[in-house]
Amino acid sequence: MFTVLIKLFLILGLWIVAFIPLELFLAVRYFLEPNGFWQNLIILGLGAYVLGAMQVVFIIAGTIITFYIITTD
Repeated sequence: MFTVLIKLFLILGLWIVAFIPLELFLAVRYFLEPNGFWQNLIILGLGAYVLGAMQVVFIIAGTIITFYIITTD
């Protein structure tokens, strides 16, 4: 019973950490308040360049670690 709860909290914490770059991007976008097409395009481009690769790596690692946590006894 407790091992299932521990696994659940580990997986939940792992996915919260995996989505931190997305949350950073949304916070920066909210505080900068871009107006117009070009400002939105620049912020989207910088977000994709800086945080995009990190987000992909975190999602792949999160999937692998989640699979490992679920399959181990």
